[in-house]
Amino acid sequence: MLSLKKQLPFYKAGFPKNYRHLLIRKLAALWLRLNPQVKVIGIVGSYGKTTTAQTVYQALNLSGPTLATDINLDTIYNLPLTILKLRRYHRYLVLEIGVDHQGEMDFHLDLVKPDLLIFTGITPVHAQKGLLNSLDGIKKEKGKAVEAVKQKEGWVVANADNLGTKRLIKEKKVKKIIWYGIKSKKADFQAKEISLNKKGTAFTIRSKEGEIKVRGQFWGEGYVAAFLGAAGIVHVLKQPLENLVKAGKSLKALPGRMSLEKGPGGSLLVNDRLRASPASAKLGLETLAKLPISKRGRKIVVLGEMGELGRYAKGEHQKVGKLLEILRFDQVIGIGPLLKETGKKTKITWAKDIIKAAKVVEKLKLNPKDILYLKGSLLKHMERLLLYLEGKKVGCQVISCDFYKPCDQCEYLKTGLS
Repeated sequence: MLSLKKQLPFYKAGFPKNYRHLLIRKLAALWLRLNPQVKVIGIVGSYGKTTTAQTVYQALNLSGPTLATDINLDTIYNLPLTILKLRRYHRYLVLEIGVDHQGEMDFHLDLVKPDLLIFTGITPVHAQKGLLNSLDGIKKEKGKAVEAVKQKEGWVVANADNLGTKRLIKEKKVKKIIWYGIKSKKADFQAKEISLNKKGTAFTIRSKEGEIKVRGQFWGEGYVAAFLGAAGIVHVLKQPLENLVKAGKSLKALPGRMSLEKGPGGSLLVNDRLRASPASAKLGLETLAKLPISKRGRKIVVLGEMGELGRYAKGEHQKVGKLLEILRFDQVIGIGPLLKETGKKTKITWAKDIIKAAKVVEKLKLNPKDILYLKGSLLKHMERLLLYLEGKKVGCQVISCDFYKPCDQCEYLKTGLS
């Protein structure tokens, strides 16, 4: 185990909680050694980890008892608590492994080293100073998981559509590699014939093993990519690919991750408010553009800033602006200074804070023919806009907040942060 001094910087909780957690980690490490029957599948990358982990879980659970990390817990606490839930009957353990500080991957790998790994992609998330600092820092930190699996002679399933991932795999000289992709023509598992409507998404997974058709109540290419990654894992474990067809029927869109809900004024709400990286913002906006809409209906976009991009923040937000110019939605509302000048040719209304954005949406008088898309990083707390439109008092107008709990559970919701 790593020394106590090296472990403590990653904890957000202070004494005595961090020491209690270190004890839990030691127990989890011991318990994992006592359960050698499980295959550990790790999910690493800058985006799409939660969706991918849940998809892999649904597919593998059809072949044998499977355990997966909680979708709401930080990795630091999630990994040991999940491991302690292991029982002798479990065959597979699916772990979402997120990092945002230098050295944090070593911390996780000291507890558990995956037998198999899905690498979703690299984008400048957590690139600000004091976190991972740069794209090189992100690649170096997340790449440690690739090296760990390589040393165990396990397989890496990687996203061929992401240039950063392809470079990383090449640098690590990974031999046991399976590629998946939507755009890549050389991927081992490819998605074709993608269709999208208000009932969900349908697509075909094509590989040397043949073709399978998947459909389900989830929306967009983010979910398609998750199924492709899961296909690679199912293939390596020699389980039937038809399990993915069954998984498609049981998997539902995760709340706040491209989930379709009833919105203000009876509109269709595309709720994508929980995460926002350059990659996920692009996927989300492109998915919205493909969603069919009623005659005279409008597509309204409310964008919060993408967080923790460091030196890449201005450039990545400008890229979003250029994409908006191409997609040409009926109305775009941007919140925060980084979105103030995004997209000169796009009809954008800039709002200083979430409350002013909510008032702009209110004036649009949304109706059942309209589609409202909500996107922003977790700490931008875009849910405040919905609370305001529901008639609840929202006094908190900060652009970014370090509280992870939902706003409706926050004591400062009505008054703002002190």
